[in-house]
Amino acid sequence: MAAAIDLGPLSAPELTALHDVAALIAEICSAITCQPRSIALAADGSEEPSPAGRFAGWQMSVCTALLDRVVDRLEEVGAPAGRDGLEQQLVEVVESMPSRL
Repeated sequence: MAAAIDLGPLSAPELTALHDVAALIAEICSAITCQPRSIALAADGSEEPSPAGRFAGWQMSVCTALLDRVVDRLEEVGAPAGRDGLEQQLVEVVESMPSRL
């Protein structure tokens, strides 16, 4: 599913924004898997994911796969820039990141 997103034409700022969104969704899905609605009791009394928990876990794995691809693509985008374009590329990435303050 994550492979359906074509990362090739995306710029470094676009890749960074995509990474941030996928990371946020993955974090939310992780939290959902810990909620009681996402946990069912097996016949032996052990806990297992409920259908809601399996869905949240699946969505989290899709986002994690996308995060890995985005990081790999950011490395590829940065490699050709070399030292000459590195400073400008870093400026673009920093400008595209929302403030965490």
